[in-house]
Amino acid sequence: MNRRKRSRTKRAEKLGYQAGIKMKHYDECPYQITRIREKWLGGWRKAKEDLSLGRIQRVH
Repeated sequence: MNRRKRSRTKRAEKLGYQAGIKMKHYDECPYQITRIREKWLGGWRKAKEDLSLGRIQRVH
């Protein structure tokens, strides 16, 4: 059975979402490549939106 590599952009978006939930600042994005950085920031923004709408609870 072959294993697929994870998509770097999907992983970046997931990590950005987790950072947003943990109330990290957007300047803490670890990515330099523009396309991947945009995905991370997109996940971060989605987490902030979910927090403000009360869909999720803040994680420490």
